[in-house]
Amino acid sequence: MKIIVTGLPYFGKKISALLNKADIGNKYIFLNTYYSNYDRLRFLWYILFSKTVYSINGATGKSFVLGLAIKLKKRVVFHWVGSDLMLAKKEIENNTADRRFIDYPFHLTDSPWYVRDLKAIGINAKYIPLLSIDKIPDEVEFPKTFNALAYIPQNDQEFYGFSTFIKLAKFFPEINFNIAGSSEYSEDLPNNLKLLGWIKDMKPVFDNSIVSIRFPKHDGLSFFVLESLLYSRYVIYNYELDNCLVAKNIDEIKNRLSGLIEKFKTGSLELNTKGREFVIHEFSKENINILAKILTK
Repeated sequence: MKIIVTGLPYFGKKISALLNKADIGNKYIFLNTYYSNYDRLRFLWYILFSKTVYSINGATGKSFVLGLAIKLKKRVVFHWVGSDLMLAKKEIENNTADRRFIDYPFHLTDSPWYVRDLKAIGINAKYIPLLSIDKIPDEVEFPKTFNALAYIPQNDQEFYGFSTFIKLAKFFPEINFNIAGSSEYSEDLPNNLKLLGWIKDMKPVFDNSIVSIRFPKHDGLSFFVLESLLYSRYVIYNYELDNCLVAKNIDEIKNRLSGLIEKFKTGSLELNTKGREFVIHEFSKENINILAKILTK
């Protein structure tokens, strides 16, 4: 059986590779229909011989690829993962949503809180995590200096709270703030805030950190958060997730950071082993096996 995987390219490549490895009886074909004209043409061919189209990104309209899959009565599975929910809310509120994209697909989400948020706009979704741990990194002790880490993409800095990190760096001049994903900023930065740019191998960066901070305006379940926990690092997050320190505003972030800094100074700050165990247990390969069963029904 052939299953077309489309949607967000980063996740599409990774998840289709994991599915092919876990489910050797079926063929999962990733097609980058977002950015590749060649893959859009390939989709027109493969759709004729495929049973299911699996989109790692939800939609409520304006998708020729998904619309064609529905028209041809193929099985369509949406996996809601991020800003797709915000777009869907807006389209539903403006009465521009195509009901076919709401009623026809089988809906999944990788974020526990998205089950509730999707239901609020009339979409019943099942929670299935996307992250699958196939390699567990060594547990490394904390560095000798207190380093805080964030991931902020270059093209969407304010959405991910860049200005908040500038304020934090100024408030805590004694610690270092490292930001992966961005290589430049429009204003001068504090001396203790460093831009790391795009990093292919994040392991040394996680190893050199004590806490990761995630403070976007809106978020699905962040891989950055889960990877931070996997490396036994602390996480300050503006969403409620097991083994994370919840902070809904900058004052709460300051309080959470102050508590960690104080323990670090006294030598009583231990690795976040519970966070590591949580990710290893909850995001195992079994999630990929469950996903494969859903896609091949």
